[in-house]
Amino acid sequence: MTDVSINDDMISGSPLLTAESAAAYLTISVSTLNKYRRAGLVQATYICADARYHRDDLDNFIATRRNSSEGRAS
Repeated sequence: MTDVSINDDMISGSPLLTAESAAAYLTISVSTLNKYRRAGLVQATYICADARYHRDDLDNFIATRRNSSEGRAS
């Protein structure tokens, strides 16, 4: 019998999201997500020519956007 350890990603699902799921996670449209990807603002991993987005990369994108807007007046 093989010993298999279970990690959080296996329990909560894959950390790789489709474009639709990633856009929903960021509350933006898929076309805006694609624009951000082409501009290099959001990283993508390609699986069979389909872009997938890692949750950690999306969280980093959110943090970067939040940090860059902190100095602005409302």
